[in-house]
Amino acid sequence: MPPSYAFTPPQSPRMTDCNGDNSYNRECVVVGENTFEITTVSPKHAMAEHGKDAAERERWIKSLQWEDQLQMLIKKNTIESSAKDGMSLNEEEICLCPKMGDRCGQKTRMGYRVRVGRQTLLSTMKRHKKVVMIVAVALLSFILWLYALLSAKTLIPPSRNLDAQPAAAKTKAIVPASKFRPDPATTAKLAKVLPSFTLPPEIELRADAETERVMDIYCRGPILHAVQMANVYSDSKHFVDMPIKTNSSPFDIIMDFQQRKLAMTEFQPDDHTFTHDVMLRHFIEDHFDPPGTDLSPITPFDYQEHQIPPMIADIQDPGLREWAVSLHHLWRTLGRVPNTQVRSSYLHAKAFADPRLRRPQNILIVPGGRFRESYYWDSYWIVQGLIVSDMRFTARGIVNNLLEYVAEFGFVPNGGRIYYLTRSQPPMLSDMVKLVARTGKNNEAEVEYDEEYLKAAVPVLEKEYRFWMQLGPSGHAVEIVKPSRGEDGVTRNVTHVLNRYTSSANHPRPESYREDVVVAAAIYGHTVGMDAGNAASTESKDMYYNDVIAAAESGWDFSSRWFRQEADMKTMFTSAVIPVDLNAIMYRMERNLMRFHEYLGNSDRVQYFRSAAERRLEAMDEILWSEEFHSWKDFNMETMAHSRVISVSDFTPLWAKAFDPNDTKRLQAVIQALQDSGLLQIGGIQTTNTFTGQQWDAPNAWPPEQDIVMEGLLAVNTQESHELARELMRNWVRTSFTAWKQTGLMFEKYNATEVGGLGVGGEYFPQFGFGWTNGVILKFLTIHQNLLP
Repeated sequence: MPPSYAFTPPQSPRMTDCNGDNSYNRECVVVGENTFEITTVSPKHAMAEHGKDAAERERWIKSLQWEDQLQMLIKKNTIESSAKDGMSLNEEEICLCPKMGDRCGQKTRMGYRVRVGRQTLLSTMKRHKKVVMIVAVALLSFILWLYALLSAKTLIPPSRNLDAQPAAAKTKAIVPASKFRPDPATTAKLAKVLPSFTLPPEIELRADAETERVMDIYCRGPILHAVQMANVYSDSKHFVDMPIKTNSSPFDIIMDFQQRKLAMTEFQPDDHTFTHDVMLRHFIEDHFDPPGTDLSPITPFDYQEHQIPPMIADIQDPGLREWAVSLHHLWRTLGRVPNTQVRSSYLHAKAFADPRLRRPQNILIVPGGRFRESYYWDSYWIVQGLIVSDMRFTARGIVNNLLEYVAEFGFVPNGGRIYYLTRSQPPMLSDMVKLVARTGKNNEAEVEYDEEYLKAAVPVLEKEYRFWMQLGPSGHAVEIVKPSRGEDGVTRNVTHVLNRYTSSANHPRPESYREDVVVAAAIYGHTVGMDAGNAASTESKDMYYNDVIAAAESGWDFSSRWFRQEADMKTMFTSAVIPVDLNAIMYRMERNLMRFHEYLGNSDRVQYFRSAAERRLEAMDEILWSEEFHSWKDFNMETMAHSRVISVSDFTPLWAKAFDPNDTKRLQAVIQALQDSGLLQIGGIQTTNTFTGQQWDAPNAWPPEQDIVMEGLLAVNTQESHELARELMRNWVRTSFTAWKQTGLMFEKYNATEVGGLGVGGEYFPQFGFGWTNGVILKFLTIHQNLLP
């Protein structure tokens, strides 16, 4: 029996005679009015081709079964016909070869040609010219009408105007977390473009056939499901970072996968000599190159090898200066440029047309280790380190790359891969623009900016702001109603708007596919061997996947902050949490945009963002401030109560300056709460005081949080806060320097309870490199060296 294909011929085929040749039998198969020429083979021919290798002969003969050829030819002709405009189908030649480790078109293999005739159709058209003309005119009119309709009401909803009140704003009550579902209408429309890999509604993806096939490989479908669930590689990110070989293509990969019957629902162990994972590995080796080879290492143009950058040269301590020079040299090992000729999961951004942002080439600085591409919030601390190294050209290129993402997709994806298009990360872009746009004094009151650069960048930043401020079931902004007593003594309901992390993807993360499916199976009882098409079979399971992706969007993947039960990842409910740190970042974004417009002289936009920041400050005070804890706390929208998890994120508003500097009593209480929190350890500030085994819980300490707390304490600007900042900075420098001396490496996280100890937990081994770690240390050793011994 021939294998079952998705395409079935419209009419039963019948055999006719064809002219043969001296080597092979040739027969014609007629399907309707089309004639397909098929090559068949006898055992005699197989012996001549492959000698005494019986297994190879059998495999070769099987690959030439005429039923199989016919199905592939019809399918190939159907798929490819739209690309053959202008070529006579009577003269069209399509090359098909059995997949045996080589490419169709090589002269060493036998090609199979098919000629598809249209004589009957052409003769019919000649006899009925008037009818054909009428039909053509009617069809053209319909196409024009459809185009006009789609132009007026596009497939992807347009971004809202900043001043416009969103339609969803009419809903004032809190929506229970169980109902934080993707908008059905939006999801249905998007499904036409990306059926099983739903993107945020702000994305206008160029979904051509090639892009669809690439996403079928890296983001969804049976290939991804089979490779990840067969545990071919210990790290799920390994496969989705593997570029396609230059002698293969997405179409070849999909067709070969089907021909080999490697899908988990089709694979029959008894039919094969090798196990499923071994055959998948052979398949991967035939079509893919090692991960990361789609980005080429490069030394940034403004990197100085033999000259010490001025800020590093000013470090007084010789040992610390030598360390800083070594960290400066690491930039040459972390520089990357994408290879535009290689097809892979890398997310290429469109270059700006605006000459003020145009560049010959953006050089990326990757974090290091398994993180082979750029990452959104990592870039903020990488940019700070580059500025210390006097590499402003590279720093601006990194920021421009992120601005290009916003210009194209409406937001900055989590990282530079297509599988990251379902989420963003903490929105630090306005702060990065603030860093690279500065041209003169760094004093906040007298700061000087590149005015032309700001004029080009600010509209893009506002576009990102709109993304984060969208309301609705899958929006990042939510409304919370809280009774409030007015000056007249009357209690009224006041609506506050704050932000959360969320997603509407409805599927596992491709880069952690196996991990997500296994946990979901433990919760909902489905087997891990299911086909990918059933991977999100229930609404609850969809919600779990979305909450996992939302936690990844937070940058804190994973933490007890996102669990209903603090040690149980199966109780993930990220979308129902209003995080303190996200809203502090949003407040800072609004203040940055206000200052940018002030510098550019746009008074109306200054007032808009000043009002937005004031409203957020009031909302944070009303919803997130906790008198019990004397700090800001994450807010649980299911229970309408503050989180009980003690977290370093509780103190992020100090960094954002989201406080009243005249309220010294509250500020003193916050400093005391930090000291009493249990977060301050000998090796750094740990993320939470909860031990769960997750990497964003105790005992791990992460570089960005050290910088945020340090800057927050300095912003309070009291003697007590400065002394605490000095102590914490010394602890962090000591633990990082100790680990450096012991290993010669910089790591992404450390153990806060041990000087020089490495971080633990999470979905992967501790990574070294490391972009944001280097940036934070370079900043501490230079800008804040007065706080060090």
